[in-house]
Amino acid sequence: MEQPKKSNKTKIVSVLLVAILTCSVIAIYSYAQTRNISIEDQIEEAFRNDVARIKVGYKIEVIDGDTGELKDTRQCEDDLPTANFANLIEGIFLDNFDDDEVVYASLRTTNDQLLTTYHWRAPAAPSIFRTDYDDHMGGWIYIGNGTNSPSYNDYTLDTYVAKGYTTSSVYSYPNVTVTSTVTVPYDQGVGISEAGLFAKMNFGTTDYDILMFRDTFTPVAANALDNLVVTYYFQLGGTSLTDNFGEIMAELFEEKALDSSPTFSMTDITGSSGSFSLWTQTGTCMLLSASNTDNNVGVRVGTSTAAEGSGNYTLGNDVSGGLKGFTNVVDPTLDVYGNNWNITAAATFQMSSSYTITEACVNVLYRNTGGTYKEIMIWRNTFSGYSYTAYDWINVAMRFMY
Repeated sequence: MEQPKKSNKTKIVSVLLVAILTCSVIAIYSYAQTRNISIEDQIEEAFRNDVARIKVGYKIEVIDGDTGELKDTRQCEDDLPTANFANLIEGIFLDNFDDDEVVYASLRTTNDQLLTTYHWRAPAAPSIFRTDYDDHMGGWIYIGNGTNSPSYNDYTLDTYVAKGYTTSSVYSYPNVTVTSTVTVPYDQGVGISEAGLFAKMNFGTTDYDILMFRDTFTPVAANALDNLVVTYYFQLGGTSLTDNFGEIMAELFEEKALDSSPTFSMTDITGSSGSFSLWTQTGTCMLLSASNTDNNVGVRVGTSTAAEGSGNYTLGNDVSGGLKGFTNVVDPTLDVYGNNWNITAAATFQMSSSYTITEACVNVLYRNTGGTYKEIMIWRNTFSGYSYTAYDWINVAMRFMY
Protein backbone atom coordinates (compact mmCIF):
# COMPACT_ATOMS: atom_id res chain seq x y z
CA MET A 1 0.00 0.00 0.00
CA GLU A 2 1.33 3.42 -0.90
CA GLN A 3 2.58 5.37 2.08
CA PRO A 4 1.42 8.97 2.78
CA LYS A 5 3.67 11.50 1.16
CA LYS A 6 5.21 14.32 3.06
CA SER A 7 3.51 17.61 2.47
CA ASN A 8 4.68 21.18 2.47
CA LYS A 9 1.69 22.07 4.61
CA THR A 10 2.54 23.45 8.00
CA LYS A 11 -0.71 22.53 9.70
CA ILE A 12 -0.34 20.20 12.68
CA VAL A 13 -3.42 19.15 14.60
CA SER A 14 -2.39 18.53 18.19
CA VAL A 15 -4.28 16.67 20.85
CA LEU A 16 -3.15 17.10 24.45
CA LEU A 17 -4.29 14.45 26.89
CA VAL A 18 -3.99 15.49 30.52
CA ALA A 19 -4.35 13.15 33.47
CA ILE A 20 -3.83 14.53 36.94
CA LEU A 21 -3.65 12.56 40.16
CA THR A 22 -6.19 15.03 41.49
CA CYS A 23 -7.86 15.63 38.16
CA SER A 24 -8.05 13.86 34.81
CA VAL A 25 -9.05 16.13 31.99
CA ILE A 26 -8.42 16.81 28.33
CA ALA A 27 -7.40 20.02 26.63
CA ILE A 28 -7.22 20.37 22.85
CA TYR A 29 -5.23 22.82 20.78
CA SER A 30 -4.07 23.20 17.20
CA TYR A 31 -1.04 24.93 15.79
CA ALA A 32 -3.22 25.81 12.80
CA GLN A 33 -5.46 28.10 14.85
CA THR A 34 -4.71 31.50 16.35
CA ARG A 35 -4.74 31.40 20.14
CA ASN A 36 -4.77 34.24 22.62
CA ILE A 37 -4.11 31.85 25.48
CA SER A 38 -0.98 29.79 26.06
CA ILE A 39 -1.19 26.02 26.27
CA GLU A 40 -0.01 26.22 29.89
CA ASP A 41 -3.01 28.44 30.67
CA GLN A 42 -5.31 26.00 28.90
CA ILE A 43 -3.98 23.20 31.09
CA GLU A 44 -4.49 25.28 34.21
CA GLU A 45 -8.01 26.11 33.06
CA ALA A 46 -8.73 22.44 32.53
CA PHE A 47 -7.31 21.69 35.97
CA ARG A 48 -9.59 24.26 37.57
CA ASN A 49 -12.60 22.79 35.79
CA ASP A 50 -11.87 19.56 37.66
CA VAL A 51 -13.59 17.46 35.05
CA ALA A 52 -12.71 14.03 36.39
CA ARG A 53 -11.36 13.39 39.85
CA ILE A 54 -8.55 10.90 40.52
CA LYS A 55 -7.89 11.30 44.21
CA VAL A 56 -5.28 9.53 46.31
CA GLY A 57 -5.88 9.48 50.03
CA TYR A 58 -5.53 7.46 53.20
CA LYS A 59 -7.47 6.48 56.32
CA ILE A 60 -5.99 5.31 59.62
CA GLU A 61 -8.04 3.55 62.30
CA VAL A 62 -6.64 2.74 65.75
CA ILE A 63 -8.12 -0.49 67.12
CA ASP A 64 -7.71 -1.24 70.83
CA GLY A 65 -5.54 -4.35 71.18
CA ASP A 66 -7.57 -5.62 74.15
CA THR A 67 -11.18 -4.73 73.39
CA GLY A 68 -11.15 -4.49 69.60
CA GLU A 69 -12.92 -1.14 69.81
CA LEU A 70 -12.16 1.81 67.52
CA LYS A 71 -10.14 4.38 69.47
CA ASP A 72 -9.18 7.05 66.93
CA THR A 73 -9.12 7.85 63.20
CA ARG A 74 -7.26 10.09 60.76
CA GLN A 75 -7.84 10.55 57.06
CA CYS A 76 -6.88 12.69 54.08
CA GLU A 77 -8.45 12.85 50.61
CA ASP A 78 -5.68 14.57 48.63
CA ASP A 79 -2.28 12.98 48.90
CA LEU A 80 1.18 13.83 47.58
CA PRO A 81 3.09 11.11 45.71
CA THR A 82 6.86 10.73 45.87
CA ALA A 83 9.35 10.87 43.01
CA ASN A 84 9.50 7.06 43.21
CA PHE A 85 5.84 6.78 42.34
CA ALA A 86 6.23 9.31 39.52
CA ASN A 87 9.16 7.40 38.04
CA LEU A 88 7.25 4.12 38.30
CA ILE A 89 4.25 5.60 36.48
CA GLU A 90 6.59 7.07 33.87
CA GLY A 91 7.73 3.55 33.09
CA ILE A 92 4.27 2.72 31.78
CA PHE A 93 4.67 5.29 29.00
CA LEU A 94 8.31 4.65 28.06
CA ASP A 95 8.64 2.83 24.75
CA ASN A 96 11.70 0.63 24.39
CA PHE A 97 11.13 0.58 20.59
CA ASP A 98 12.40 -2.96 20.02
CA ASP A 99 13.31 -6.15 21.82
CA ASP A 100 16.97 -5.19 22.18
CA GLU A 101 16.50 -2.06 24.24
CA VAL A 102 15.89 -1.83 27.98
CA VAL A 103 13.74 0.65 29.89
CA TYR A 104 15.20 1.23 33.33
CA ALA A 105 13.54 2.12 36.59
CA SER A 106 14.95 5.02 38.62
CA LEU A 107 13.99 4.46 42.24
CA ARG A 108 15.41 5.50 45.62
CA THR A 109 15.60 3.07 48.55
CA THR A 110 14.96 3.72 52.22
CA ASN A 111 18.73 4.03 52.77
CA ASP A 112 18.96 6.78 50.12
CA GLN A 113 20.47 4.58 47.44
CA LEU A 114 19.40 5.55 43.91
CA LEU A 115 18.84 2.47 41.76
CA THR A 116 18.96 3.22 38.03
CA THR A 117 20.12 0.03 36.30
CA TYR A 118 17.21 -2.33 36.86
CA HIS A 119 14.61 -3.28 34.30
CA TRP A 120 11.08 -1.98 33.89
CA ARG A 121 10.71 -3.26 30.32
CA ALA A 122 13.35 -5.51 28.80
CA PRO A 123 13.90 -8.62 26.66
CA ALA A 124 14.31 -10.62 29.89
CA ALA A 125 12.06 -10.62 32.93
CA PRO A 126 12.13 -7.13 34.53
CA SER A 127 13.96 -7.71 37.79
CA ILE A 128 11.99 -5.24 39.90
CA PHE A 129 8.91 -7.52 39.73
CA ARG A 130 10.66 -10.82 40.51
CA THR A 131 9.30 -12.98 43.34
CA ASP A 132 11.97 -15.69 43.53
CA TYR A 133 14.37 -14.10 46.02
CA ASP A 134 12.16 -13.19 48.98
CA ASP A 135 8.67 -13.45 50.44
CA HIS A 136 6.05 -10.70 50.71
CA MET A 137 6.91 -8.76 47.58
CA GLY A 138 4.56 -5.95 46.59
CA GLY A 139 2.73 -3.68 49.01
CA TRP A 140 3.92 -2.69 52.49
CA ILE A 141 2.68 0.01 54.87
CA TYR A 142 4.94 1.63 57.46
CA ILE A 143 3.93 3.66 60.51
CA GLY A 144 6.12 6.10 62.45
CA ASN A 145 6.13 9.16 64.68
CA GLY A 146 7.94 11.71 62.52
CA THR A 147 6.50 15.19 62.07
CA ASN A 148 8.28 16.72 59.06
CA SER A 149 5.90 17.66 56.27
CA PRO A 150 5.73 15.22 53.33
CA SER A 151 7.96 16.01 50.36
CA TYR A 152 8.06 14.88 46.76
CA ASN A 153 11.66 13.71 47.34
CA ASP A 154 10.91 11.61 50.45
CA TYR A 155 12.27 8.08 50.33
CA THR A 156 11.63 6.86 53.90
CA LEU A 157 9.76 7.75 57.08
CA ASP A 158 11.23 10.23 59.54
CA THR A 159 11.02 7.82 62.46
CA TYR A 160 10.11 4.19 61.83
CA VAL A 161 7.98 2.33 64.40
CA ALA A 162 6.50 -0.73 62.66
CA LYS A 163 5.38 -2.10 59.31
CA GLY A 164 3.12 -4.71 57.79
CA TYR A 165 2.59 -6.11 54.31
CA THR A 166 -0.69 -5.36 52.60
CA THR A 167 -3.54 -7.73 53.37
CA SER A 168 -5.70 -6.48 50.52
CA SER A 169 -5.22 -4.54 47.27
CA VAL A 170 -8.40 -4.55 45.22
CA TYR A 171 -9.81 -2.60 42.29
CA SER A 172 -13.54 -2.03 42.11
CA TYR A 173 -14.50 1.02 40.06
CA PRO A 174 -13.87 3.73 40.93
CA ASN A 175 -11.46 2.76 43.72
CA VAL A 176 -8.20 0.91 44.17
CA THR A 177 -8.12 0.13 47.90
CA VAL A 178 -4.87 -0.96 49.59
CA THR A 179 -5.06 -2.05 53.24
CA SER A 180 -2.68 -3.30 55.92
CA THR A 181 -3.01 -3.90 59.66
CA VAL A 182 0.12 -2.85 61.56
CA THR A 183 0.55 -3.73 65.24
CA VAL A 184 2.32 -1.29 67.54
CA PRO A 185 5.31 -3.15 69.09
CA TYR A 186 4.92 -4.43 72.64
CA ASP A 187 7.72 -2.22 73.91
CA GLN A 188 6.35 1.01 72.47
CA GLY A 189 3.38 3.13 73.36
CA VAL A 190 3.67 6.10 71.07
CA GLY A 191 1.63 8.73 69.31
CA ILE A 192 1.72 7.58 65.69
CA SER A 193 1.98 10.61 63.41
CA GLU A 194 3.16 9.35 60.00
CA ALA A 195 2.49 6.56 57.55
CA GLY A 196 3.87 5.47 54.22
CA LEU A 197 2.85 3.19 51.37
CA PHE A 198 5.75 1.17 49.95
CA ALA A 199 6.26 -1.36 47.17
CA LYS A 200 8.81 -4.06 47.93
CA MET A 201 10.75 -4.71 44.71
CA ASN A 202 13.64 -6.84 43.55
CA PHE A 203 16.97 -5.43 42.41
CA GLY A 204 19.26 -8.24 41.37
CA THR A 205 19.38 -10.53 44.40
CA THR A 206 18.41 -7.78 46.87
CA ASP A 207 14.94 -6.52 47.75
CA TYR A 208 14.10 -2.97 48.80
CA ASP A 209 10.98 -1.28 50.08
CA ILE A 210 10.39 1.70 47.77
CA LEU A 211 8.37 4.60 49.23
CA MET A 212 5.46 5.69 47.03
CA PHE A 213 3.47 7.90 49.41
CA ARG A 214 4.31 9.43 52.80
CA ASP A 215 1.91 11.29 55.10
CA THR A 216 1.99 13.04 58.46
CA PHE A 217 -0.98 13.87 60.66
CA THR A 218 -1.97 14.88 64.16
CA PRO A 219 -0.75 12.02 66.39
CA VAL A 220 -3.18 9.26 67.21
CA ALA A 221 -3.13 7.74 70.67
CA ALA A 222 -1.81 4.22 70.11
CA ASN A 223 -0.73 1.98 72.95
CA ALA A 224 1.55 -1.03 72.74
CA LEU A 225 -0.13 -3.93 70.88
CA ASP A 226 -2.90 -1.72 69.47
CA ASN A 227 -3.61 -2.36 65.80
CA LEU A 228 -3.55 0.37 63.18
CA VAL A 229 -5.65 -0.41 60.13
CA VAL A 230 -4.09 1.75 57.39
CA THR A 231 -5.87 2.10 54.06
CA TYR A 232 -4.60 3.93 50.98
CA TYR A 233 -7.01 4.44 48.12
CA PHE A 234 -6.75 5.62 44.55
CA GLN A 235 -10.10 6.94 43.40
CA LEU A 236 -10.49 6.83 39.62
CA GLY A 237 -13.37 9.26 39.67
CA GLY A 238 -13.25 10.13 35.99
CA THR A 239 -14.29 8.31 32.86
CA SER A 240 -11.04 8.38 30.87
CA LEU A 241 -8.84 5.88 32.75
CA THR A 242 -9.94 2.33 32.06
CA ASP A 243 -10.57 -0.70 34.24
CA ASN A 244 -7.30 -2.08 32.86
CA PHE A 245 -5.40 0.79 34.52
CA GLY A 246 -7.22 0.19 37.80
CA GLU A 247 -6.32 -3.51 37.74
CA ILE A 248 -2.63 -2.70 37.14
CA MET A 249 -2.59 -0.28 40.08
CA ALA A 250 -4.17 -2.85 42.39
CA GLU A 251 -1.73 -5.54 41.29
CA LEU A 252 1.24 -3.28 41.99
CA PHE A 253 0.45 -3.08 45.72
CA GLU A 254 -0.86 -6.56 46.40
CA GLU A 255 1.42 -8.70 48.57
CA LYS A 256 3.09 -11.57 46.68
CA ALA A 257 4.37 -14.81 48.16
CA LEU A 258 7.80 -16.30 47.44
CA ASP A 259 8.05 -17.90 43.97
CA SER A 260 4.48 -16.94 43.11
CA SER A 261 3.19 -15.88 39.69
CA PRO A 262 -0.28 -14.54 40.46
CA THR A 263 -2.50 -13.56 37.57
CA PHE A 264 -5.14 -10.93 36.95
CA SER A 265 -7.42 -10.15 34.05
CA MET A 266 -7.37 -7.35 31.46
CA THR A 267 -9.32 -6.78 28.24
CA ASP A 268 -7.45 -6.17 25.00
CA ILE A 269 -8.56 -3.92 22.13
CA THR A 270 -10.43 -6.78 20.46
CA GLY A 271 -12.65 -7.16 23.53
CA SER A 272 -11.05 -10.44 24.63
CA SER A 273 -10.31 -10.90 28.33
CA GLY A 274 -6.95 -12.49 29.12
CA SER A 275 -4.72 -13.52 32.01
CA PHE A 276 -1.57 -11.52 32.84
CA SER A 277 1.18 -11.64 35.47
CA LEU A 278 2.95 -8.51 36.69
CA TRP A 279 4.85 -10.26 39.49
CA THR A 280 6.50 -13.56 38.61
CA GLN A 281 9.57 -15.75 39.16
CA THR A 282 9.48 -16.95 35.54
CA GLY A 283 9.71 -15.37 32.10
CA THR A 284 5.98 -14.74 31.77
CA CYS A 285 5.96 -11.21 33.19
CA MET A 286 3.61 -9.04 31.14
CA LEU A 287 6.29 -6.33 30.82
CA LEU A 288 8.61 -8.35 28.60
CA SER A 289 9.35 -6.40 25.42
CA ALA A 290 7.52 -7.48 22.30
CA SER A 291 10.07 -9.09 19.98
CA ASN A 292 10.72 -7.23 16.73
CA THR A 293 8.08 -4.65 17.57
CA ASP A 294 8.96 -1.00 17.13
CA ASN A 295 6.26 0.37 19.43
CA ASN A 296 5.47 -1.16 22.81
CA VAL A 297 3.42 1.83 23.96
CA GLY A 298 1.74 4.66 22.08
CA VAL A 299 -1.49 6.24 20.92
CA ARG A 300 -4.36 5.79 18.53
CA VAL A 301 -6.93 8.31 17.30
CA GLY A 302 -10.47 7.93 16.04
CA THR A 303 -13.67 9.62 14.94
CA SER A 304 -16.26 8.22 17.34
CA THR A 305 -18.23 10.32 19.83
CA ALA A 306 -19.16 7.32 21.97
CA ALA A 307 -19.07 8.18 25.64
CA GLU A 308 -15.96 7.67 27.73
CA GLY A 309 -16.15 5.00 30.39
CA SER A 310 -13.95 2.84 32.57
CA GLY A 311 -15.17 -0.18 30.62
CA ASN A 312 -13.77 1.14 27.34
CA TYR A 313 -11.23 -1.21 25.78
CA THR A 314 -10.91 0.22 22.27
CA LEU A 315 -11.69 3.34 20.25
CA GLY A 316 -15.17 3.71 18.82
CA ASN A 317 -13.80 4.15 15.28
CA ASP A 318 -10.04 3.81 14.97
CA VAL A 319 -8.50 5.62 11.97
CA SER A 320 -4.86 5.50 13.13
CA GLY A 321 -3.57 2.73 10.90
CA GLY A 322 -1.83 1.09 13.86
CA LEU A 323 -0.30 1.93 17.22
CA LYS A 324 1.77 5.13 17.00
CA GLY A 325 4.66 4.91 19.43
CA PHE A 326 5.71 7.71 21.74
CA THR A 327 8.83 9.34 20.32
CA ASN A 328 9.50 11.60 23.28
CA VAL A 329 8.91 11.03 26.99
CA VAL A 330 10.01 13.75 29.40
CA ASP A 331 11.00 12.85 32.95
CA PRO A 332 8.87 14.22 35.79
CA THR A 333 9.35 18.00 35.94
CA LEU A 334 7.66 20.94 37.61
CA ASP A 335 5.22 22.85 35.42
CA VAL A 336 5.71 26.52 34.55
CA TYR A 337 3.70 27.52 37.61
CA GLY A 338 5.85 25.49 40.02
CA ASN A 339 2.72 23.80 41.38
CA ASN A 340 2.40 20.44 39.65
CA TRP A 341 4.77 17.72 38.51
CA ASN A 342 4.28 16.41 35.00
CA ILE A 343 5.19 13.39 32.91
CA THR A 344 4.78 14.19 29.24
CA ALA A 345 4.95 12.04 26.13
CA ALA A 346 4.18 12.73 22.48
CA ALA A 347 3.60 10.93 19.20
CA THR A 348 3.53 12.66 15.81
CA PHE A 349 2.33 10.89 12.69
CA GLN A 350 0.79 11.50 9.26
CA MET A 351 -2.61 10.27 8.12
CA SER A 352 -3.48 9.43 4.53
CA SER A 353 -7.08 10.73 4.53
CA SER A 354 -9.14 13.61 5.88
CA TYR A 355 -10.79 13.06 9.24
CA THR A 356 -12.38 14.92 12.10
CA ILE A 357 -10.63 13.47 15.15
CA THR A 358 -12.85 13.21 18.23
CA GLU A 359 -11.13 10.56 20.37
CA ALA A 360 -7.65 9.44 21.35
CA CYS A 361 -6.24 6.73 23.57
CA VAL A 362 -3.03 5.44 25.16
CA ASN A 363 -2.36 1.73 24.60
CA VAL A 364 0.39 -0.60 25.80
CA LEU A 365 1.57 -4.00 24.54
CA TYR A 366 1.56 -6.54 27.39
CA ARG A 367 2.48 -10.21 27.24
CA ASN A 368 -0.22 -12.55 28.54
CA THR A 369 0.49 -15.73 30.47
CA GLY A 370 0.26 -17.73 27.23
CA GLY A 371 3.16 -15.76 25.75
CA THR A 372 1.08 -13.71 23.29
CA TYR A 373 1.36 -9.92 23.15
CA LYS A 374 -1.93 -8.06 23.50
CA GLU A 375 -2.62 -4.37 22.99
CA ILE A 376 -4.25 -2.98 26.15
CA MET A 377 -6.01 0.38 26.37
CA ILE A 378 -5.34 2.19 29.64
CA TRP A 379 -6.75 5.60 28.78
CA ARG A 380 -9.34 7.03 26.34
CA ASN A 381 -10.53 10.60 25.90
CA THR A 382 -13.19 12.13 23.69
CA PHE A 383 -13.36 15.81 22.75
CA SER A 384 -14.74 18.34 20.30
CA GLY A 385 -13.69 17.41 16.79
CA TYR A 386 -10.57 18.74 15.12
CA SER A 387 -10.53 18.42 11.35
CA TYR A 388 -7.53 18.12 9.07
CA THR A 389 -6.94 17.17 5.48
CA ALA A 390 -4.89 14.38 3.99
CA TYR A 391 -1.12 14.55 4.63
CA ASP A 392 -1.44 16.92 7.57
CA TRP A 393 0.53 15.77 10.57
CA ILE A 394 -1.28 15.06 13.83
CA ASN A 395 0.45 15.38 17.19
CA VAL A 396 -0.93 13.60 20.25
CA ALA A 397 0.68 14.77 23.49
CA MET A 398 -0.01 13.03 26.78
CA ARG A 399 0.51 14.74 30.12
CA PHE A 400 0.22 12.95 33.44
CA MET A 401 0.03 15.65 36.12
CA TYR A 402 0.04 15.26 39.88
